[in-house]
Amino acid sequence: HDDGNDWYYFKGGKKLTGEGIDANGKRYFVNGKYANGIYKGNLYKDGVDITANNYVNGIFYDENKRPANWWYDDGEDWYYFKDGKKLTGEAVDSNGKRYFVNGKYANGKYNGNLYKEGIRFEGRVYINGYFYDENKTLANGWKYDGTNYFLFRNGKKITGFSETSENKKYINNQYEKMKLTDSIIKWFKDREGKVTYSMINRTGKKSYDCSSSLYYAVCYALGIEPKYPTNTESEHKFLLNHGFELVSENENWDRKRGDIFIWGKKGYSLGAGGHTGIFVDKDNIIHCNYSNNGISTNNYEYASIYKPYYYIYRIIKDIYFMRLK
Repeated sequence: HDDGNDWYYFKGGKKLTGEGIDANGKRYFVNGKYANGIYKGNLYKDGVDITANNYVNGIFYDENKRPANWWYDDGEDWYYFKDGKKLTGEAVDSNGKRYFVNGKYANGKYNGNLYKEGIRFEGRVYINGYFYDENKTLANGWKYDGTNYFLFRNGKKITGFSETSENKKYINNQYEKMKLTDSIIKWFKDREGKVTYSMINRTGKKSYDCSSSLYYAVCYALGIEPKYPTNTESEHKFLLNHGFELVSENENWDRKRGDIFIWGKKGYSLGAGGHTGIFVDKDNIIHCNYSNNGISTNNYEYASIYKPYYYIYRIIKDIYFMRLK
């Protein structure tokens, strides 16, 4: 009967607590409603006495007909429960202290922390096939994964194509096969004589300074989304984090195409105190510079006539890969 507030099962004019029979058959009622939960030692769901290891009103009951507190198979999979609910949070199981998400070991980033199989990591780890870098974000660019350097995009390895690869054909003339070094230099060449130099308006597309142009060229080559460009101080870390290594600090070295130079000792290279660019061959560099008010190719010895303190970076693995033209 509807008492004006809801439908209830009545017996003798009172909302029934106990067994009764309605159109669905024999049921157990509590205060006129189908029983859900534990009553007199029995577990009920919609008034039916059921076995243990079942959900009732979102609570999972164990073999003792109590809200589950441990690992249980709910009929679909194994989950870790606390007070009958799939746990999200920390707990200790037979493997030790772990972090759980919806009853499973956490895998991924939660609340700013990175987890693999419920164990907290500070980065540089594969999780479900994706590589997270030292910033606990999906890796982009060249990263060392503990075994070797690989090129990543959104946490997935990018496969390069060697010169001997059979996969040399262009796809609808939209893709080209290019080395990373060549791709960086291409970015500069495409803008040589077409953009101006500015330390204020340095984020393109019409003007750059030395370090912002180098930053955008590397991002272009590696296929990563650029953010705010580096300067001659932060460029060191950027290059090391994206597959380059330091091959010389203010000492003679065997110059090669693709070598990146940074002038100015660390801590003193900001503004006019520093400069950067890339070698197009052992004698010449391409760079965005004040003297030519834009990107130009110049002789390195002439450009470095005042003998600045320098650092030289070189890409570790200059692979071929397919990229959009």
